[in-house]
Amino acid sequence: MKQSIKESIAELKKGENIVIFPENPDEGYLEILKEFYPGFTLLGDRSLKEGIDLNVFTSYYRKKDHTLFFSKPILYSELKKITTGRLEKAKYLLDTCNALGQIDLDKLEPAV
Repeated sequence: MKQSIKESIAELKKGENIVIFPENPDEGYLEILKEFYPGFTLLGDRSLKEGIDLNVFTSYYRKKDHTLFFSKPILYSELKKITTGRLEKAKYLLDTCNALGQIDLDKLEPAV
């Protein structure tokens, strides 16, 4: 884990993006995800120490209509302000992800 965080920080410093899939896949692909592993917080905390405030996006692929949703980004520093502890951060993002999967496409306003 320590080496992968070090390598991730090096890539972030080069301006690259990192994609993390924190969901627990033990039961296969579920319409409502049950758990996010909180290990991503180690990268977020280390990034802040290195002067990098990560934009965190959640995404959800809805299999039934082949639609990919993305949330608005939240800075990791903001996530730290509204949550306490690794598990609460994971739960907050899990809930955000599951809310994306419940979006009703028929009720969306067209983009301008």
